[in-house]
Amino acid sequence: MNIAIALRIFFRVKNVKFFARLYTIRGFAQALREECGKANVRVSLINPGAVRTPFFDDLHFEPGEGEDEAIAPEDVAAVLAMVLEARPGTVLDEINVSPLNHVWRRK
Repeated sequence: MNIAIALRIFFRVKNVKFFARLYTIRGFAQALREECGKANVRVSLINPGAVRTPFFDDLHFEPGEGEDEAIAPEDVAAVLAMVLEARPGTVLDEINVSPLNHVWRRK
């Protein structure tokens, strides 16, 4: 199970190395999925957007304050449970989890 991080395009310009790593993880997951499928091993990639966690404590930005401007950790856990409970012949390749409204605040 791979869980990556997805942030808005707004931050990509200033974090090129960060996003290059994320796309490397995505490519790795896709290659791993192809290779492991032959052995009946499922590989899924979950890309959570702005999850309201201590991740943002030391950063200069954070999700907006509204309930629809960040994802609750429980939402990501529910997606993970869905992936793990899928029928053995089913693979949920890549799942993007986003808040309804993409709002970022500078601290």
